[in-house]
Amino acid sequence: MKIRYIAIGNFQKDFTYSRAAYNRISLTCAGLRLKGFEADMYGIYSTLLKNKYLRYFGHLHCIIKTLTIFFVSKKSDVIIVYGENPYSFLFKLFHKRTRLFAELHEYPLYLISNSMSSAGIRVSNKFQQSLQYAEGIITCSYILKDYHQKHTSPDSRYLVSPLLLDFDKFAGKPFDREKYIAYCGDFGNNKDGIPTLINAFSIISTKYSDYQLRIAGGAKDKSVMINLMALVTELGLEEKIRFMGMIEHNKMPEFLGKASLLALARPYNLQAEAGFPSKIAEYLSTGRPVVVTKVGELNLYLRHKENVFFSDSDDAESFAKCLDMVLSDYPNAFKIGLSGRKVAENFDYKKQTDLIADFLLKND
Repeated sequence: MKIRYIAIGNFQKDFTYSRAAYNRISLTCAGLRLKGFEADMYGIYSTLLKNKYLRYFGHLHCIIKTLTIFFVSKKSDVIIVYGENPYSFLFKLFHKRTRLFAELHEYPLYLISNSMSSAGIRVSNKFQQSLQYAEGIITCSYILKDYHQKHTSPDSRYLVSPLLLDFDKFAGKPFDREKYIAYCGDFGNNKDGIPTLINAFSIISTKYSDYQLRIAGGAKDKSVMINLMALVTELGLEEKIRFMGMIEHNKMPEFLGKASLLALARPYNLQAEAGFPSKIAEYLSTGRPVVVTKVGELNLYLRHKENVFFSDSDDAESFAKCLDMVLSDYPNAFKIGLSGRKVAENFDYKKQTDLIADFLLKND
């Protein structure tokens, strides 16, 4: 049985810094290969899509790429469509030719996007309708499972797999602790609550004057960074808050491992409610104390002051209280961080792909 992942995007360019989607797909394929499967990933993309005059030829190119993958697949093979796909009309034509699955870790784009065109909304809706042809759905939360069951066949099967992590990569090498609080990720659309994190840090910055806040990542919208820099200036924290830019994924274990504390101040919204941030497992695997807002289904796997520090969402004072809780009694917080590492080990890709392989093989 061959397993082929299809995702929209140029893996050689769009995923240079191992965005969550690419990281999850590549770890799944790596784990499946360890179990003896042939597993590959295919990015469906055309440079012609960027040219408004040649865009239709770009879509034709992508359709041909997708058709090729379906044609070379046997009836016993598995195709997993990762994320929404604008060429989902092909699923109806080929779902009986091979075994079709979908992997979905967010609500439909038309629900979580603030700037989607009417054409984009139609495509997103068409994709939801096409899920009726999927034999099974892999998703990261029970909330999403319940949502997508409305659009799938009663015979469709579901697997909830919150996230995959290369545990040894983040937990394998100890680093000397430095006095900074770390965040990493994509902070566009305020999906990770960077303003809340900055405001929370400002509350404790006088008490912990020797600590910095280091923020790694970026946003496609340049105005986001301009606004964040303005906030830092307004709070007078130019010397204490450092924007690190993009950090390559192979250097991320060192950035996180040297931090005293790892933080994620996700606001409450649809994306946070249904998703499961992969960075949480990376944070936990370092063994450092982790402060995170209590959103989504994190509370199904973590407990406040046992293996993590939970803050209220959208509340800088609550988040600052948790930061202070860690730094004021670091020996105790360190023990809690080590407990968090044990939780993260459950998300190692070799363990999670055992579940995925069993799920895919069930009807073999």
